[in-house]
Amino acid sequence: MLNILHAQLYRLVRSVTFWGFLALAVFIAFVIGRSACESALAGGSLFGLPVMGYSSDSPSSGRLWIEGVLVLDQGRAPFYLALFTSWVVTVLYADDVQQGGLRSLLVGPHSRWQYVLAMTALVVIVAIALVAAVLAATAAAIFSFPTLNLGFNGGRLVCWMLVVILVSVFCAMATFAVLVATGRKAVAVLFAALLCGCVFDSGLFALAAMVGGEGALSEPLSWLPLQVVGRMCESGTAPDAGDMAASMLFAVAAAAFSWLAMRRKRV
Repeated sequence: MLNILHAQLYRLVRSVTFWGFLALAVFIAFVIGRSACESALAGGSLFGLPVMGYSSDSPSSGRLWIEGVLVLDQGRAPFYLALFTSWVVTVLYADDVQQGGLRSLLVGPHSRWQYVLAMTALVVIVAIALVAAVLAATAAAIFSFPTLNLGFNGGRLVCWMLVVILVSVFCAMATFAVLVATGRKAVAVLFAALLCGCVFDSGLFALAAMVGGEGALSEPLSWLPLQVVGRMCESGTAPDAGDMAASMLFAVAAAAFSWLAMRRKRV
């Protein structure tokens, strides 16, 4: 498994797709961060939510503190990070197939589950890199204003990063399972866009309303990974233990489905 992961990392650092999406994520986070700072300076709020306040008793002499995670939430960062992670993995796997490297890997008796584990680890690495990049871009956007300071709540930041990474793993591994099952990159790219755009979530809620179970199913459906990050973005609240547990469960389930799809794949 480590050899497979090492080979995937070697290809990742040389992937134009990865660096392109990393640069795009940084650009989006910086632009949204600048916009949020201008909004905070004009009205003392971020997209209608209050900022952290001033660093001294007098607003005229203090610097306004802005919480970076709040900026990322209001900019819908968890959604585009999950999408970019899914697309990077799609391209890497499709390249593996096209270059014939996957065929030789699947011949061994234990290589399939090792390949899925390596891809899961690679997804985590990609997600961490993207999260770190947007955090740095948001900090740079805030510090570009001389009257602003960056504020982070340590506990909230750790919980936020964990949930965003887990949701990215869920989306990427679900996309990977679809790609392995269909063998079509275009289908996987479209699936990732629909998944991260909450189209499937909306369909489930609509189906629940049609069968008259909206009330009974609303609570279970609220634990869907994209619903978890949706609540974070809309309310500006930190994820709780239930959110993290649900995100972890869905991420593991997506990895398991990927393994099942890989098991059935013909060499």
